[in-house]
Parts: sequence; structure tokens; C-alpha cells
Amino acid sequence: HNASNATAAVAAANHCGVPAQEAVTALHQFKGVKRRLEHKGTVAGVVCYDDFGHHPTAIAKVLSSLRHKLAKHAKIISMVELGSYTIRSGIMADHLYDALLLSDRVVLLNPASQSDFNWAKWVEDKPHITIVNADEAVCEHVVEHVRAGDVVISFSSRNFHAIHATLKQRLLQTSEQVK
Repeated sequence: HNASNATAAVAAANHCGVPAQEAVTALHQFKGVKRRLEHKGTVAGVVCYDDFGHHPTAIAKVLSSLRHKLAKHAKIISMVELGSYTIRSGIMADHLYDALLLSDRVVLLNPASQSDFNWAKWVEDKPHITIVNADEAVCEHVVEHVRAGDVVISFSSRNFHAIHATLKQRLLQTSEQVK
């Protein structure tokens, strides 16, 4: 998405008379859009991102980019909120699974509101996917499986700020215990 948007921005600027090189130079100053593969920090060697991903197609594109550019040799751990109706209902469960194959490990945050879809049953034959019921359990699972050099990314339709704050704190505590 970001590469397509950047290309379109340079083309639009060029169409309005801005030389392409000048547009590219200006684009290098752009810090990105909040919650679109937003870098949330690097703690204890773990790179953390947040994305407003709540549709399997978007999740697959982001994970593909991470796998290709950022994490060729690192594990990618995805934290996924089953929040939007489309995801929570299970309508897109097979597509979500295909998208999440690009992650080495996935922790799903069970929907707060009830769903007719049985997510616990759905993960039974998917050993790289775990489902939990609370924010703290998401962090516990990630800390248990992440190592320095890995990438952690959250996909949600809400703000995972509290989860990221707790995760950073837990990663710091864990790295200090190892020293």
C-alpha cells in the first residue's frame, strides 16, 4: 500500500509541475501514516509494529512486505484482534488463515462480543496459531516465543496501544533477567 501510494504521490506531484526528483526528495521526509505499519519501537532487539489490518487481504500484503524486506531471517509474530464483524463472524476465516501463513507464530485475541464462529475449534489444527481471551495473555504468549531480531506486529481495528506498552515493559524485564 505504501509503495503504491508513494508512486501515486510522485506521479501526481509531477503532473502538477513538480519535478520527479524533487517529489522523491520530499517524500523521503514523510514519516508515514499512523497505524499503517507504524514502527512502535525496538525493545531488547525485538522490532514492534502496529497496523490497522482487519481484513485478510491487507494483512497478507503487510506480512508479505515484512517477510520480503524486514524479516528475511527473523521470525514474525503476529498479534491479531478478532474485532471487526467480518473477522469476528468467521466469514473470512479461511482467507485469514492463508494470510497468517506468512507469520511464524500468531496469537489471536478472542472477540469481546460473542460470535457464532468457534475460533477455539478453528485453531485446534493450526499449531502456529494460539487464541487467548485477554490483552495480558497476548503479551505473555509473545514474550514466551520472541527473541532478539524477531518482528512483532499487531493487526487490529482498535488501538493496541495498551498491549504494545505492556509488551515493551515485559520485553525489558525479560532482557534484564537474562543479563
